[in-house]
Amino acid sequence: MKHPGENTIVAFVEGRLSAAEATAFDAHVDICESCRSLVVAAVRASLTTGGAEDEAVVAPASGPEPLERGVRFGRYTLLDVLGRGGMGVVYAAHDSVLERKVALKVLRGELAARIGVDLASARLVREARIAARLSHPNVVTIYDVNSHDGQIFIAMEYVDGRPLCTWLDEGPHPADAILERFVQAGRGLAAAHAVGLVHRDFKPANVLVGLDGRVRVTDFGLAGWTSEDASGEGPAGGCSSSSRVSRTGGLMGTPLYMAPEQHRGERAGPLADQFSFGVALHEALYRRGAFEGNSLEELAASKARGPAQPPVGGGVPERVRRALLRALRPRREERFASMEALLAELSPNQAVPWRRVRLGVGVLALLSLGALGALTLGTSPSQVCAGGERRLAGVWDDERERAMLDAFLATGAPFARDAARMSAALLDGYTRAWVEARRDACEATQVRREQLEAHQALRMMCLDERLEEVRALGTFFTRADPGVVEHAVEAARALPPLSLCSDLRALSAKVPPPTDPAVRAKVEALGVKAAEVHALVQAGKPREALEVVRGVREEARATGYQPLEARLGVLQGDAEAFLGEEKAAEKTLREAVLAAEAGRDDVTAARAWTKLVHIVGRRLSRFDEALALGKHAHAAIVRLGNAELEMARLLSIRGGVLWAKGDYQEALKDAREALAIHRRLLPEDHPDLAQSLSEVAITSLGLSLYEEARAHHERALAIFETVFGPRHPKVAISLFNLGVVLQLEEKYEEAAARYRRALEIMEQAGLGEHPVVARILMALGTEENRRGDDARAFRVYDRARALAEKLHGPEHPDVAKALVQLGQVLSRMGRRDEALAALHRARAITEKALGPEHPDHGIVLAELGNLLALQKRYAAAKQLVERAIAIHTEALGPEHVAVSDDLDILGRILFMEGRHADALAAYQKALAVYEQSFEPDSAYKAGILLHIAEALIGLRRYAEALTVAERALAAQEKEWGPEHSSLASSLDVIGVAAFHLGRFERALPSLERAVKLRETGGNKEALVRARSYLARARAGGGRSMGHDSPSP
Repeated sequence: MKHPGENTIVAFVEGRLSAAEATAFDAHVDICESCRSLVVAAVRASLTTGGAEDEAVVAPASGPEPLERGVRFGRYTLLDVLGRGGMGVVYAAHDSVLERKVALKVLRGELAARIGVDLASARLVREARIAARLSHPNVVTIYDVNSHDGQIFIAMEYVDGRPLCTWLDEGPHPADAILERFVQAGRGLAAAHAVGLVHRDFKPANVLVGLDGRVRVTDFGLAGWTSEDASGEGPAGGCSSSSRVSRTGGLMGTPLYMAPEQHRGERAGPLADQFSFGVALHEALYRRGAFEGNSLEELAASKARGPAQPPVGGGVPERVRRALLRALRPRREERFASMEALLAELSPNQAVPWRRVRLGVGVLALLSLGALGALTLGTSPSQVCAGGERRLAGVWDDERERAMLDAFLATGAPFARDAARMSAALLDGYTRAWVEARRDACEATQVRREQLEAHQALRMMCLDERLEEVRALGTFFTRADPGVVEHAVEAARALPPLSLCSDLRALSAKVPPPTDPAVRAKVEALGVKAAEVHALVQAGKPREALEVVRGVREEARATGYQPLEARLGVLQGDAEAFLGEEKAAEKTLREAVLAAEAGRDDVTAARAWTKLVHIVGRRLSRFDEALALGKHAHAAIVRLGNAELEMARLLSIRGGVLWAKGDYQEALKDAREALAIHRRLLPEDHPDLAQSLSEVAITSLGLSLYEEARAHHERALAIFETVFGPRHPKVAISLFNLGVVLQLEEKYEEAAARYRRALEIMEQAGLGEHPVVARILMALGTEENRRGDDARAFRVYDRARALAEKLHGPEHPDVAKALVQLGQVLSRMGRRDEALAALHRARAITEKALGPEHPDHGIVLAELGNLLALQKRYAAAKQLVERAIAIHTEALGPEHVAVSDDLDILGRILFMEGRHADALAAYQKALAVYEQSFEPDSAYKAGILLHIAEALIGLRRYAEALTVAERALAAQEKEWGPEHSSLASSLDVIGVAAFHLGRFERALPSLERAVKLRETGGNKEALVRARSYLARARAGGGRSMGHDSPSP
């Protein structure tokens, strides 16, 4: 294996590599010292709360006393101590973001100090993060692995219950009750093994039995954090059986339960967990250990010999006895191939399906059910719940997939084959999961007897709705046009989560469907229509969707079934928003919220509230109102319970509103929190993760965090190219975003290459009038501007303005941005009246659309002030620029580049008024910020250096002026080359300063170059002035220039 790149190392640390990739990576770092160091460093760097201000992890000294109630760990507030042990202290805590109770394990200081020191601890952090991506009813969910003020913590699901060992100590219990709890725990282990996670320390103390009867395995991957027995960390006291032999040395696991290979110091795998499970189950069933030994050596020798024959009988089935003997064999290859295989042996071979019959049922009723009952009683559990695969026929099967591919390729879209491949893979995965979910919903009632029949019916109805969504989407895929192909992958990913069909609390809370058969049939038929509307919206056909949904929604309202009405309302709002009908969408979504709350449909209510935040905040620019709506959305999501992805969606949208409002600091907090959730819960190639990365990057730009922005955009681009293919419009948008960062970092050629590729993709896809094209054109105009071609820049900017007006209307902020750029170019071309008109129009747009305190409005005011100063309207110019400084200081902070840009303009106004000392002070204050934001030889910084040189000439400090101006010229020539028209101003200043110093041999060539460059530009006034200086220099005429200096 070659040395892994930075992205691979980060993916390993975050637990996002596949099991096979992680195994290969592990093998490599075992033999590569430099890679081991990088992994350890990456883990250390990753343990922060996500803010730029966070320090590296430095564990404080750990004291014997627990922390006080009310102490904050980021978003978590400590409540009560639940227990303590070798790893640290476990607290009950409150999660202020999701408004839920959690268990927070705070590591002891000496354990935290290991992080960033050795590879073993780095692997443990990685495995804890893999566990955080595991969602299973028999596993304690890990929400977060992070640090706060140098203390590492693990936030976990709070389980109201007790350890399995405590329950066992309260026995004896019947064998079937013990088996039932252990089989649940075994399912948790099997789920972990499926994602490449090994427990290493399975024992009854690491299994919790909730008050609801559900069994959950905890502390995955954490066995090696401590060399002490951690069995005392449960909510109740310790367990008598787990400490007979203490841990020693570098072994990972409690020795009593360790597999022979662990005693030998070998890396534990899933079969070691199986052995530990067998030891614990043997001890629970027979109330004695499977192995004997009063020391670690004796215990290891006993295991190497194999287990003693457990007693026959005692209520333990023979099949269980045989299974235990096999699971406890010393050689790994002689055990069961997997936990699933062991669990199959432990479970009964036959189970009578759970049916409830009311007492007093008449003979006639029993006879009418006789045939069905005979069939059910004679059917095996696997047959009772089989048949899900057959339901996919005609919905999603090989024939439909072939028809989809043919339809996609027929559109001629350059990304059609990639879109078909990815969409098919997504539908394959979704339908496989649907079959499994349907089987589980059935078996929970008919086989495992842990669920009411009414609950099975609710789950099945939910799954039937999901299948209709697949059917409808598949139908549109087989009739695809270019628009459907463009949105296909996103549409497939937008299928409703199947997990909601397992949420009995939400399903039971919803108002039940009508009992009247006719009305119920109508509701079911309208549900099919709703699935078709959803497919239309997601496939990029909002107009067709709107035509269907308006009529269907009225029919749904007539049935009186509010959940369906709410669902259709959200779909109608989506279609209206897609078509730019924001006010109609707002009205529809508000109605959907009311219907969802009346129908107790918490899921739809939360989504409707969240969508309202987006419409009101981003589309209608009513920022404060949107943030108030966000509080309703937050409450609705909290009501849902464990809905972190819904919360991430809200955080992303709320962050977007804050960004649009100009509150970049708060926007970045929300964007980072959403990204943290997505990283924890989504696969590394999920487009929602890429979108979240992009949102953090865009928000970071507002705070001049260019390096962070570029890294996130590059990762997002890689994901989009993997998911959608290299010629998809999503890739073009990501390329544009990356280009913006590169341009701000003054990597102009790299930026221009990204812009051109983005424009090519959009045009080849037939999307030359897409909104992002207007922004790409703006960026390309800036590139022409940088090259000094004002005429070409003007044409590109004006094309961008026209397209923005066509797409968004004449009063959209994107139009204002184009007008600002046009104003700058027109001013340089000497067309100042036209420039003034463009800037006045931009000012009116931003003030109305964004508000008078928005940073973008401040930019317009500063540019307008600059232009008024050129017309010698100094008082009005200063008033505008000082207002811009106040806006940007309040919104962005005094050290932001936007404030420095404003100070630069203010300095120019003061200079033109003849107040050279005041101008110099303003310039130097601006330069101090530029020095922190740009490289020493930055061409962007050269502008302020040039202005400082001009002010120094005005103050007769010619030698200083010459030095500063030559520094500015060197930076500009390095970036732009010797023939760029913008060099003329620097050459003017050098010529004037050299002239006053009597250094005519330096003045003449500079002024000659300045005149030559100005002859190709549009600024006639500057050309006349440069020629005048040149004539005086050639004449070598005394000091006749007085104290003149080049005008800005």
